[in-house]
Amino acid sequence: MSDYGKKVIEKIMKAMVGVEVVTAKVMGCNAEVIRKCRELKLKCRIFEGENFQKINNQVAEYADLLVIIEGGENSGTILLAQNFLDKGKNYR
Repeated sequence: MSDYGKKVIEKIMKAMVGVEVVTAKVMGCNAEVIRKCRELKLKCRIFEGENFQKINNQVAEYADLLVIIEGGENSGTILLAQNFLDKGKNYR
């Protein structure tokens, strides 16, 4: 994760008090989000596993809003965003 991404997470997570954070832990992804949740004692639902497509579907079914901080052109982030759109949900 870039320094920019870490700064954005810091700002967003401080505003998340009282809201459940939903994230996926796949192959080391989102470690910074999980660390920040624990540090700030936020309510956090973590979906884990090795099947990224299945995890994406679970996150898209469970969460109400998707916030993309950063992701590569060929990353699973694009698949998750598409999954949200397919389910008629919002992403930012």
